Amino acid sequence: MVTLYPTLWSLVRTWENKNNTALIFSGPDPESPAERLSYGELFEMIKKKTAAQKKGGLPLEFLIEKTPECISLLIANLLVGNDLLILDGEGLGTPALPDGFERKAVPPSPENPSTDCIAEGVPEGRVLFFTSGTTYSSKAVILTTRALLHACFSGQSLSPCKEDDILLSLLPLSHVFGFVCAFLWGLCYGSAVALSRGARNFFNDFTFFKPTIVSVVPAMAEVLVKAGSMNHDLRLMIIGAASTREAVIEKLSGMGIEVHQGYGLTETASGIALHHDSSDPLAMTPCPGCEFSIADDGEILVRAASMMDGYQNGGTEAVLKNGWLHTGDLGFLDEDGCLHVTGRKKEIIVLSSGTKIFLPEYEETLRETLEIQDLAAGQSEKGKIVLFIGSPLPEGRTKELVKQSVEEFNFDQPRDRQIADTVFLKDPLPKTKTGKVMRYLLTSK
Repeated sequence: MVTLYPTLWSLVRTWENKNNTALIFSGPDPESPAERLSYGELFEMIKKKTAAQKKGGLPLEFLIEKTPECISLLIANLLVGNDLLILDGEGLGTPALPDGFERKAVPPSPENPSTDCIAEGVPEGRVLFFTSGTTYSSKAVILTTRALLHACFSGQSLSPCKEDDILLSLLPLSHVFGFVCAFLWGLCYGSAVALSRGARNFFNDFTFFKPTIVSVVPAMAEVLVKAGSMNHDLRLMIIGAASTREAVIEKLSGMGIEVHQGYGLTETASGIALHHDSSDPLAMTPCPGCEFSIADDGEILVRAASMMDGYQNGGTEAVLKNGWLHTGDLGFLDEDGCLHVTGRKKEIIVLSSGTKIFLPEYEETLRETLEIQDLAAGQSEKGKIVLFIGSPLPEGRTKELVKQSVEEFNFDQPRDRQIADTVFLKDPLPKTKTGKVMRYLLTSK
């Protein structure tokens, strides 16, 4: 039976006398063997830091890094009741903070704190993550520790990790998918969490840590398949944040890796549906505590036990109506009750003729025709289709050749589906860390 921890403290106090490994990480010398920290040792670190922290009045920005010191400080602050806005410790992709946040990181603990205090029965702090989510503007999503722990429970109910597993934490912890599925999930259920050593060691971390489980986004999965760099111990891969090509899933399965495609949002503390035992790899079983409904226009609506408290500084009512979260995603429920996600409402543009274009399918055809992967379609102020192409162009492709290929593409399209303008960017397309194109940053006059 899977344990559902109602509070973070109810989880942390189970670590006190556990000797199995909680965290695996590299020392100061990256060439040295990996270091290990037991659950009991992690508990003692948290206990000392909890005694030293003070509850503040406003949410604090927290620059999260993959180190035992930072992780123990994070948990300590939540236990004393501090709300934390989770930001990338490397300073990457950090948007401007909304009003109501202190412009400073959580300070380090004092040198010699008292150790006779531990936070039991104290209202716990909440965790805030930035997301573009179901709206174009970036918002801070407020999640309770209860919601995050329920998300871990959901994943464990459908695809369990074990105490002898090693979960490789590749994803950034500043995103809820990485925080839950590449970090907190493992600590909830006794696995060892291997803290990755950064992008430069993306491939090497598989041989260095020898993980049995890894959570990735589709782009990572494709790179790993092409490189064939995964270790033989790897038994389970969770893929989320976007849909994965079936061919990639088939190749991973052929390597003997159990693959589960997941679906979730920051607003639902990550996963709310997961491929479980269906023969269709894209059919996802609703997680415990989650209920789905499909609106008349095909939008996926969900009620979940792991639902957000709302957006910081308003806007919640635009997406959360009568308890149902309007996800902005399109999909359907099959006869077995499994969820299938087919796209985003945002990824449909409506032309002046009334024609609707589903951009992912349109763009996939363009990629094949133009032999370019880094492209996206949009709409001009006049309602015409605009093609944006990232830089640099693939070897052997020039702007002239691309324009010629666009003309050939247009020749086979109805007039209203033809590309009216092609924009060559100076840089690659702007994307989130989970690989989604930030369409709202693509503009054309």
